[in-house]
Amino acid sequence: MGGTHQCYQTLTHCCWSDFLPVHVSGLCLRFLWLPRTKSGKTIMQKRATDTKINRGVLLGLAHMAAKQLRWDEDMRKCMQRRKTGKESCKDMSNTELLDWCWELKRMGAIIGIPHPPRRGGKSWDRPSGRQLGEIEQLALQIGWTDGLDDTRLNAFIERTTKIESIRFLMRWQATDVITGMRRWLKQKQQKQQEEE
Repeated sequence: MGGTHQCYQTLTHCCWSDFLPVHVSGLCLRFLWLPRTKSGKTIMQKRATDTKINRGVLLGLAHMAAKQLRWDEDMRKCMQRRKTGKESCKDMSNTELLDWCWELKRMGAIIGIPHPPRRGGKSWDRPSGRQLGEIEQLALQIGWTDGLDDTRLNAFIERTTKIESIRFLMRWQATDVITGMRRWLKQKQQKQQEEE
């Protein structure tokens, strides 16, 4: 009966971050041990993005989103090439495909992506991804095909907000740009209907 018990051996290789205190009425009654996964993270540290990416689902979502945005095959390939550098979704890595699906959602596609977006934050006063996606979508509807880098879009932004580029917009100014673009698109559509 020599040696130590197996549970004791595993606990000797732990550190305090492996234990979660259990408080009842302000008193710490016990500690719960959080076993580590194969990657060395505790269960609490494991993120949803650590799960395996279902590539087939993301491929289907990317094509469904393109149909929702009313893009034909050439437009979809052009947008993919500009955003990811690859024409085909099959050529993208898993993370590129995940980022592309989230980009499509920001542009206005209504799709349920089974993985959270990759981390990377912006300041609270900067335009949200949804705002930038809507600006880009409205620019495409107006006929400006270079997306957020289009010189005509930057000229419109400068006329509307007195800011020279979309890179320097604040969140409230992005709202003004969206409102102005919606009005302009509505006027353009009304003018086309009157001509017909």
